[in-house]
Amino acid sequence: MQRTQTVLVSLLTLILLHPLVYADSPGDTVGTSWDEWESPACAVRRAVLDELGGVHFAWTNRVGGSSGERHIYYNFIDEHGFMLQPGGIQVNRNVESKYACLDINSENVAVISYYNFATGENCLLAVDALRGFGQFTEYDPPNLLFGDDWYFWPRITIDQQGYFHLCAIQHAMSGDQTIVLYTRSEDGGSSWTTPVAMDTTYLTQSFILASSPIDNSVAIAFIRPDDLFNPVLFDVMYVESGDGVNWDFENGDVNVTNYQVSDSLYPGIDLDAIYDNQGNIHLIWNAVREFAGGALETRIYHWSEGAGISLVTSESDWVDPGASDLPLAKASLGVDSDDNLFAVWTRFSPDDIAVNDLPNGELFFSYSTDGGTVWSEPQNITNTPTPDCFQGECDSDHWASIAERVDDFAHIIYINDKYAGATAPAQPEDKTENPVLYLKVPNPARTSVDEGQHGLRPEAFRLAQNYPNPFNLETKIEVELGNLNFVQTPTLKIFNLQGQEIRTYVLENDKTVHEIVWDGRDDSGKVVSSGIYFYQLRCGDFSETKTMSVLK
Repeated sequence: MQRTQTVLVSLLTLILLHPLVYADSPGDTVGTSWDEWESPACAVRRAVLDELGGVHFAWTNRVGGSSGERHIYYNFIDEHGFMLQPGGIQVNRNVESKYACLDINSENVAVISYYNFATGENCLLAVDALRGFGQFTEYDPPNLLFGDDWYFWPRITIDQQGYFHLCAIQHAMSGDQTIVLYTRSEDGGSSWTTPVAMDTTYLTQSFILASSPIDNSVAIAFIRPDDLFNPVLFDVMYVESGDGVNWDFENGDVNVTNYQVSDSLYPGIDLDAIYDNQGNIHLIWNAVREFAGGALETRIYHWSEGAGISLVTSESDWVDPGASDLPLAKASLGVDSDDNLFAVWTRFSPDDIAVNDLPNGELFFSYSTDGGTVWSEPQNITNTPTPDCFQGECDSDHWASIAERVDDFAHIIYINDKYAGATAPAQPEDKTENPVLYLKVPNPARTSVDEGQHGLRPEAFRLAQNYPNPFNLETKIEVELGNLNFVQTPTLKIFNLQGQEIRTYVLENDKTVHEIVWDGRDDSGKVVSSGIYFYQLRCGDFSETKTMSVLK
């Protein structure tokens, strides 16, 4: 009883001192985090669409407040739209685990790499027991090379034969040079090959792995300087193994960019790589173009062997979001079964500056139907500017990761940062609790999409944030339905923090706007306790979830 009272008092204190914040940005809330910094450099893969149509998610979650412990969290939404657990499930055992990188094995089971500096097990890997089950077993891949220092920030991919491929970087970057470690597990994480040095870079954490969907090919993409001792130019590189076993790390590098001083082009820190359904490698990265007189322009480029280097988008309005990010940042790639390519990234706008003098971000989306030669006009898919916002009131959308495989939708996870800028401020009191959102964008290469005022943002349904929030006696939830011709009847359901359904409202097809008043009771009429609750609008394949809090 004493322990229960202590937890309740702690929860009430948390709500009073750190009011929960909510997103006007679109998407399902799959969790929250007090720390939005999801990885150094690249936007590593944190959303995966499996073969049955379920979507897996992983993220770094600082739990319980601005100085809370950091853990790896996981959530899953199955092909029918049901979420494993509102808020997600902790993956790791020990505190201070962070920087999740997600893939799935041949049985559609989640595999997540991350690191923990508190225990010395700097490279860790967790494998779920079953598809979307949420019960993980931790493994400890090698994190030493030559006995010199720890290696950390691991990233993984799983090839068609089920081999786990992992890279990590050197912890102590001697002389600003960074060795990249490579190791492989052929038995699901239990044992690993002797780690080897994949390459040496310079002051960069920009490396990513990808595996082919049609054979055993695996690629590692990275950014490397022309001279490790006097770096002037940096190039986008990759190295490939055709069988997932044999690598030529000494001579097998492919230089994609071959930048020259006269090009005035410098890669940023963001990089992603995927294979299409023909086994072709595609890379995307951001870069800065410097013009005469010192003017700067940010660009996002794509490369494949067939298309060469093509421009995805450019931005001439310069703004510094901090944390080494550029105005166009965190680009990632997806591909559908017809080999249409899709890119999502953050655009930081000089016209959307918060009171902390840092810009808010919004997510942009583009696609190519010709293998990456030509890209569509970018569309703003979150469209939630909040200029002059204060801490806790911003809608700065960042750290997006698109699932590699796209079906009728592009599946995107991102952070709705409640304080502007590229990463959380250094002081704990400046941090905010940020919704982790899942956004489904209709595949514009397959469907007729209205690209008018709202771009590619779905508008058929709208679930508003409840008001007031937090609340004591009752709160109002407004639901807007786009039409009245439903194959299935829409419902609004309320869940507790354990994912248990406690209240259901059936929305009849008699009007497009419903205002539900929840009196804080469950379906049996019992008053619920103080705490965090989730409410979900569902109709057929559509669902949207938001959070609210009860304060008695």
